[in-house]
Amino acid sequence: VAAHLGTTHATALLDEPAFSELWIDSVRATGLPLATPNEVAIRLIARTLRCDGQIVALTGEGADELFAGYEGPLLSAISRADASGGRFELVANAWIPLEIKPLLLAPDIAGALGDDGELVSMYEAAFAESDAGDGPAGHLRFQRNVNLPMLLHRLDSATMLESVESRTPLADERVASIAAAIPFEELFNPGGATPATRSKLPLRRAFRDVVPREVLERPKASFPLPFERWMGSAARLVSGSSVAPMLFQPAVVQAMLEDPRKHWHLAWPVINLVLWAERWWGDGLAQASAASTRGTAESSRRV
Repeated sequence: VAAHLGTTHATALLDEPAFSELWIDSVRATGLPLATPNEVAIRLIARTLRCDGQIVALTGEGADELFAGYEGPLLSAISRADASGGRFELVANAWIPLEIKPLLLAPDIAGALGDDGELVSMYEAAFAESDAGDGPAGHLRFQRNVNLPMLLHRLDSATMLESVESRTPLADERVASIAAAIPFEELFNPGGATPATRSKLPLRRAFRDVVPREVLERPKASFPLPFERWMGSAARLVSGSSVAPMLFQPAVVQAMLEDPRKHWHLAWPVINLVLWAERWWGDGLAQASAASTRGTAESSRRV
């Protein structure tokens, strides 16, 4: 595409040490766990831009949410018409299935969360605000109302950590208004034989004379990272954490430490939550837990 348009293409190389360093630093700098590994790559790109003297960048956030680009989730929503919209979106976006969480978390944490009723209710309410029913149009509206603001926050946070301003022309209010006025059937065709006839149909038509046909018709590609292979470096931080046993079952932590690559789907949220808890409470939390344990033991002896 760069060659076709005559633009200068540059590459930012991300390896395991850089991934771990930027991941850990991002949690410490923002005080929040990262939602997706992509945030690390976005920050690296911003750092590369800044080192090259560029302080403003244009990005493509908004195209998928406004013009129905998430084929997989939309097709799944269509085939799972029996599931309520909010719960479907929660399950589709969760790193850990709801029914598995009580088996992974420490008893006190699992007990405090209960059956995740508050979380489910929040998603159900957010989906109800889409006001488009449980059909695929409702899921697209949910993506616009919930997913897109989160993506924009992720982008802004990652780039501003490197003092780069990111601008999103496709998420412009006027573009969003135009997209909202287009009937869902003109945005997405579940029966299409190829991506070019299935998703983001208005965008594909608008740019068919601008970019090559093979680009318009290629399968959707996300922002893939081999982060599954890079869990080991960050996982070692958990092994010495006094907070990890307070959040998760010992067997869960042990399994993740023994083979973080195999258990990457578990390692990502576990490491993030441990880094987050260490950032805010660290030794203070562990000391409070130890004091509570000593107090309980002393009470037992008195009894």
